[in-house]
Amino acid sequence: MAKVNSASKTTEDTLKVGFYEVNPYYFINDRGQIDGYYKEVWDLISDELDVKYEYVMADFADCIDKLESGEIDLLFGLHRTDERLRKLEYTDNYITVEMYGLYTNKNINYGELKKLDGGKIAFVKDDINSRWMKDFLKEKSISINQVITNSYDTSADLLESGKVDAMCSVAGDSDVKGKNIYEYSLGPVYICGNKNSMEYINKIDRLLDQYKEKKRNPIDDIQKNIIRRIMVKINTKIDIG
Repeated sequence: MAKVNSASKTTEDTLKVGFYEVNPYYFINDRGQIDGYYKEVWDLISDELDVKYEYVMADFADCIDKLESGEIDLLFGLHRTDERLRKLEYTDNYITVEMYGLYTNKNINYGELKKLDGGKIAFVKDDINSRWMKDFLKEKSISINQVITNSYDTSADLLESGKVDAMCSVAGDSDVKGKNIYEYSLGPVYICGNKNSMEYINKIDRLLDQYKEKKRNPIDDIQKNIIRRIMVKINTKIDIG
């Protein structure tokens, strides 16, 4: 188990929040600023809690390691697993249900996964969604060559350059230059901390409980706004194309 520093975070401390690119949940926009659903949710929560924070940018796999070691305090968008529950602290409330897709640069129709037999597929290290797809393809007796990366961006670059035949990414990721041939979800994702940031996980949970009791949950409003932005991007691409 990763060693976590023993000192708990206090209200005077600056929280370190992990940032990894996974469009549309977290990304750098055209103005060079952090953007996305998780950023907007954290803006809402951090304003309510009046906390000081800074983002720590890293690949997804590195963010997991940094959270376990205590180098960062909070991370958004994690699925619950038995292994992670032994090391990390989760909110009781989930913040969204992520949809994922298997993208390819080949001329393959939706669901024709057997046409990837013998191909190269990029998977992100420590990503539960990638792990599920690997197991799923194995169950279907589809033999693949795995290419392990540290980030979705790296996988997307490999797909665009033709160095791999497919990759897993968030459904609707506008940065992926490929065709979604299989969509799936592993259920809800949560805000996650460690032993040091447990106080903040509890505060966030109480706040999320309060949001659920409102006539209009502000988290739902943020999610609807993100969906509208995605649809505008998709329609713009169709018009241009």
